[in-house]
Amino acid sequence: MSPEPSQPTPPNPLWRALAIVYLTGAFAYACYSSFTLTGLGGWIAERQIHFFGSASTRITALLSVFVLYLPLAPFARSLGFSRSAGGSQSLRPQPTGRTFLLLCWVALSFAVLGGLGYAAALYYDDGQQKLALERVDLNAGAIQLGAGTHLLELKGAPQSALLQRLQETSGSRKQRSNYVPITSSRWKLGEPVQFVLMTSLDGYTDASTNRFTLFQGRSASFSATFTGVAKSALVPVPIARFLRDVGVLLADPCFVLEPALLVDGKLPSRARSQMYYIIPILGVGLGLMTLLGGGVGLWIRGVRKSA
Repeated sequence: MSPEPSQPTPPNPLWRALAIVYLTGAFAYACYSSFTLTGLGGWIAERQIHFFGSASTRITALLSVFVLYLPLAPFARSLGFSRSAGGSQSLRPQPTGRTFLLLCWVALSFAVLGGLGYAAALYYDDGQQKLALERVDLNAGAIQLGAGTHLLELKGAPQSALLQRLQETSGSRKQRSNYVPITSSRWKLGEPVQFVLMTSLDGYTDASTNRFTLFQGRSASFSATFTGVAKSALVPVPIARFLRDVGVLLADPCFVLEPALLVDGKLPSRARSQMYYIIPILGVGLGLMTLLGGGVGLWIRGVRKSA
């Protein structure tokens, strides 16, 4: 009489739930850091630029996820994320009803995530429109701004000699961003820099004259007026490293200024121009596709069983 195979110890529900929370949070952070090129994603992008001359958005995101998920790899089996082929929990077809219920939950999750994404986008857009315009003149002396997001009309001198280009690739598409410190017209190397202009153009538009000027050949003592959204703690790691290497001291906090055209001193709504309503439509569409594809698969399996 052969002994019965031992039953595997079921995973602790609390540890499994904590692991799922960690995986979700790690994935969200990996996407954020890869998009803003700060933290882990910024360091990975900086290493790519150092060795290859440019950074791939996909590689940055994938490596960020891999590094963050790697610590849980030794515990995958004990947490129930992996099953051995020889044990009593070897892979086998699940009951049709249970599988269909799982498909319904997945489809509902897509729809809920789409709705939450749409609500978050509207909330963010509403917050941006409520920002009050602040006027800052760097030539007037030291400026004290708290960390966070500010809507600014900023007067200062772009330091074109310190311009740094950051090139990212996503598939066959290449995206280039220019980063230029904005200081007072009397600024000297070694003094703190509080603002860095980020633009995809090779120049800037002076908001006071609506005149476009190229960075190349522009005198560092020539001031201009910029309007846009300034956010702290968003200086990409490769740009911060370059500026430090040439002797530029970044202030704390340091703001990245994204140029924007203002309407009556306010940011125009992006919800209207960028069609945010597509977000919930995509969520519902993915849910329906999941139900349709899974339903066809279950029907084919049922036909094979009855044959």
